[in-house]
Amino acid sequence: MSPSAATAESRSLDVFDNFPGFRKATFFLQDQIQKNNSRIVGDIGGGANPLLDSSYINKHNIDYRLLDISPEELEKAPGHYHKIQVNVMAEPEEFRSAVGT
Repeated sequence: MSPSAATAESRSLDVFDNFPGFRKATFFLQDQIQKNNSRIVGDIGGGANPLLDSSYINKHNIDYRLLDISPEELEKAPGHYHKIQVNVMAEPEEFRSAVGT
């Protein structure tokens, strides 16, 4: 089947198969956190799939915030995460108010 003839059923949206850079995202983020001595980290679109696990967050004393426009996606994340429903394209004042900065 040609790529243009592929149907929605034949296309997988599995992030690990279709977006190989996603596999490196966690390691990249951890590296940036350590290089910049970051203490507050926002995971934009993190909803159901946070990049950092709780052991890393606790070990490095990070205020880790999951930002997602979808309350359904945020609900899928474990309860111990700091979840913020926000549209990252919102006006700056609205965004700051939602995120708490």
